[in-house]
Amino acid sequence: MARIFLLLITLTLSGAAFAEGGCPQGQTPRLYGAVWGCAPGGTDAPAQSEAPAPPQPTGEWKEAWGAFAADNVTGTLGTAVDRPNRAAAEQAAVSDCHAKGGKTCRIELWYANACAVMVLGAKKYYMRSAPSIEEGTRAGMAQCNASDSNCRLYHSACSEPKFVPY
Repeated sequence: MARIFLLLITLTLSGAAFAEGGCPQGQTPRLYGAVWGCAPGGTDAPAQSEAPAPPQPTGEWKEAWGAFAADNVTGTLGTAVDRPNRAAAEQAAVSDCHAKGGKTCRIELWYANACAVMVLGAKKYYMRSAPSIEEGTRAGMAQCNASDSNCRLYHSACSEPKFVPY
């Protein structure tokens, strides 16, 4: 009987000591699922098992479009960059071509969130879009050099997406 009494007293005191803060100094008891443990901080600190709040968006990415229009008779090039959509880029490139003296301006290339280049050769021109001007130039020059001569970069432009804060 004395042993049972001693066992009950021991269990009661150990639980009370833990409930009273039986954790090392600077830590408090916390419930993690079904298990008690100690965690840094006071009672108002969040439990380790709580997930942090998800990050809140602060804005959005807007696409940027570009286009090249050319008049093959007059050799006129019209360009547009940073337009909100393909139609706006194409319209602006054709308008630019007409404003420079082109008569039969037609869309030759459109691109979104990328770069574009025009490489001139002795016989004709070559247009390419790519993630960067360097990559577009390499590809355009390779295409030109394969079937033409006197290849050179004539024009390059980029329309990169823009982050717009709310």
